[in-house]
Amino acid sequence: MGASSPDLIVHVDTFARVNMVYEVLSVISVIMLLAASLAVLITYNWRVCVLSLAVQYLAAFWLINLDYPLAMAAVKLVVGWMVCAMLGATPVDLKQPDEQLPGRLFRLLASAMVWILVFSIAPSVLQWVPTGMVILWGGLALIGMGLLQIGMTTFAPRIVVGLLTILSGFEILYSVLESSVLVVGLLAIVNLGMALAGSYLMTVSGGLEV
Repeated sequence: MGASSPDLIVHVDTFARVNMVYEVLSVISVIMLLAASLAVLITYNWRVCVLSLAVQYLAAFWLINLDYPLAMAAVKLVVGWMVCAMLGATPVDLKQPDEQLPGRLFRLLASAMVWILVFSIAPSVLQWVPTGMVILWGGLALIGMGLLQIGMTTFAPRIVVGLLTILSGFEILYSVLESSVLVVGLLAIVNLGMALAGSYLMTVSGGLEV
């Protein structure tokens, strides 16, 4: 016999509540991504930069988990934190200008413009990438902030962090289209390869931003 009406109502109500919790956590993850990517861009402290990158990986893990099984999404988190450990273990001295406020204000303004662009084009991209709007916001925001990071420096460690940010945004968007274990493994290898290359370049350059 089928479920009674009261039981069916309870099941529907429970599903709606769980779905609402997922939506709230997804929005929080996007906010974390925006805050972490902004911190990576404006900070002059390397350890703060690496810590912000770790938070960025945590938020990206949640968004990827919306389309991937938990075990596959956890690979992104574990690999991301391994990347942060490798980068954090390499001594880097970020150049601190005499006047930090103007530079930070400019980067904050540039970030705001990237965010406005992301939220503006997301509905159009939704026609090509059939997924939730929150996932589009997170993926596009990371790609935009990574490009901004690369475009505003010639310092190898910052470029590596920018590339890792772009790759995280790509993984969020690509998780909607492909859930292959092989692809997850290849992207993990690319992340680790970038981190190793960045650590090597930091060691060769002495870790000094000029």
